[in-house]
Amino acid sequence: MSYSAKIGIPVTVVGILLLVPGFLIFNNTRAFVADSLSTTGAIVDFDVQGRQANSTYHPIVEFTTDGGETVRFTVGVHENHDSPPNETVPPVETVNSNDSEFPKREVGDSVKVRYMPSDPENARVDSFFELWVMPIGPLGFAVLLAVSGGILVLIGFMNSRRKRA
Repeated sequence: MSYSAKIGIPVTVVGILLLVPGFLIFNNTRAFVADSLSTTGAIVDFDVQGRQANSTYHPIVEFTTDGGETVRFTVGVHENHDSPPNETVPPVETVNSNDSEFPKREVGDSVKVRYMPSDPENARVDSFFELWVMPIGPLGFAVLLAVSGGILVLIGFMNSRRKRA
């Protein structure tokens, strides 16, 4: 067996194995988007995680459901905050946010929100980044591995046939 086939087979297998969770995450997001309702919320605070120079700031978004219930959730954390954190972050000019959906955002800014009517705490910001990067990233990586490994196996197979001829 050629060197490229020895490398290609495990790469292909790993790629194929990663397709399963990739499709599950993608399907979960697709179902969420299909079953959820859309509304507008507002950034009410920032959740500070980490310390000093390594701190990250996740926006806390508040919205009102169609039933009149007020809900808060933290972007990027996907958990409900019943009360704001103890520390309020100053306006964005002094905040280094690693949430690329929220550069130059500050308390009071409005954002689109999707939430499940049966479980309003299950809410997400209605944006391509927040909804689709997590499902598409691993799925794309799995396809890349599977195709790359397959190409390596094919090259190894073709090289071994040439050596025999």
